[in-house]
Amino acid sequence: MLELYEEKRINSIRKIHQCGLCGRKIPKGFSAHFHKGKQDGKFFKYYTCNTCNELANKYWKYCIDEWNDNSLSYDILSEYMSNYGCDRVYQFLQKCRNGEIED
Repeated sequence: MLELYEEKRINSIRKIHQCGLCGRKIPKGFSAHFHKGKQDGKFFKYYTCNTCNELANKYWKYCIDEWNDNSLSYDILSEYMSNYGCDRVYQFLQKCRNGEIED
């Protein structure tokens, strides 16, 4: 269970970070999103690139909220993005939003 959560947009990161979803490097000077919190008694923190952050927000909105399916999780999204990349996830979300994917 998610106990604490905070997200912060950083306009210009000071050093290279790895995106916590797709695994790509976010170059120094680029904008990114920093996430931190506590889930199931464990603290976490990670950065996401802007593309993944936008895709993750769409994922939660269209695939979790509208389907009301709690089996879809951050871990599933992270694994999918790492394995297939942002472009494939974007295509999936477009189909999801357009109602082309059935429950």
